[in-house]
Amino acid sequence: MRSVRIQVKLALPALSRRLSDAGCGVQRLDDTWLVVSGGEEQLLSVLHAFILSDWQYEYIQHRLSLTHPELTEEQREYISLLTVHRLRGPQILADHKFAAAGQFSLPSEQFASQLRASLAELVAGEVLHVEGLVRFRGRRYLQVLQTAMEEMVEQVLTDQEYEEFVAMLRYILDVQQPSRQRLHVFCADERVWICDDDGQLVRDQEVSSAAAQACPGEDVNGEDLAMSILITRSPEQIVIHDLSTRAPWPSFAETVERVFLERSLRCGDCPTCRRLRENGEIAPM
Repeated sequence: MRSVRIQVKLALPALSRRLSDAGCGVQRLDDTWLVVSGGEEQLLSVLHAFILSDWQYEYIQHRLSLTHPELTEEQREYISLLTVHRLRGPQILADHKFAAAGQFSLPSEQFASQLRASLAELVAGEVLHVEGLVRFRGRRYLQVLQTAMEEMVEQVLTDQEYEEFVAMLRYILDVQQPSRQRLHVFCADERVWICDDDGQLVRDQEVSSAAAQACPGEDVNGEDLAMSILITRSPEQIVIHDLSTRAPWPSFAETVERVFLERSLRCGDCPTCRRLRENGEIAPM
C-alpha cells in the first residue's frame, strides 16, 4: 500500500469518486488536496485515466471561460464535448492510450507512456500536483487541446452565424406573397443558375442592379444573387439540381433546402443532370 498527497484544482470530486470506486482510501483535506492510499498500479491506472478524461474536460471548460468569456455556459459545455470527441476520434480511452484524430494528431502512445512514467515518479515521491505535472511535462498535449478547442469554437460560432442567416432569409421569405412558379436551381462547383420549366434562364435585372448598388465596385456573389432572386420571386416549388462535387459546407443546395423547406425538392438525378455530367457542359453565364 502507498499513501500519496494529491493536489488537483480541476475535477477533484471526479478524481475522489474514481479512487473510491477503485477501492482506494480517500481523505479530502480541503478544496484542492486529497490523501490517497492504495496499490501503486491501482493509483497509476486511476490517475492516468482521470487526467485524460475528467481533468481534460474540466481544463477545456476552464480555458474557454478565460479565453472566450462571451460564450454562454451551454455553449462552453457543447464546445468542450465537441473538442473531446474530436480528439478521441472514433475511439475511446483504452489501455491508457489517448486516441487523437485528424489534424490534431497527437503521438498518443508516446504521450501516454510519458504521462504514466511521470505519474510513477511522483507517486513514488508521495506528492503529486496534477496541474503542475500536465503543464510542465505535457506542454505539447496542452497545445493540442488548445488548438482543438479553438477549432471547435470557430466551428460552433460559424454554425450559429449560419443558423441566424437562414432564419433571416426565412423571415424575409415569409413576408413575400408566394407565386405559382416552379423554378429549377442548378448548383455546380463554379456557379449557380436558375431556369424555368421551359429551360429558359431566369434573370432579374432589378435584383442584379440592387445588388450592384449595394456592393459598388465589387463583383456580386453569384450565390447571393441567386438567393435574392429566389426570395424575391418566392416560387411555389424549387427543384434542386445539385451537380457539385466539392462544394464547401454549407452548400448552396443545402441552404436552399433550409430556407424553402417543403417548397424545395431534389431532382433525383434527372435526365438533364445526367446529360450535363456526361457531356461536361457548363451553364451559360
